Amino acid sequence: MHALAHISALLCELGDQDLGPVVFREQNGQVRGVLQRPGLSELVDDALTQPRMYGAGDPAVMPPDVRPPR
Repeated sequence: MHALAHISALLCELGDQDLGPVVFREQNGQVRGVLQRPGLSELVDDALTQPRMYGAGDPAVMPPDVRPPR
């Protein structure tokens, strides 16, 4: 549970950031490069997948109707 509190705090901080891809342009506007960065939805999924899988077998953590198939 302590780790989830840290994850929650970090995701709250990231929610205020400009996430997603960054486009670098020349002075004339021509695209020079694109830095692919995850958006908030990808970060939330990455942050919660492992705890969700860990708790998948515990009914107190994950109700039966949302458990992943085995």
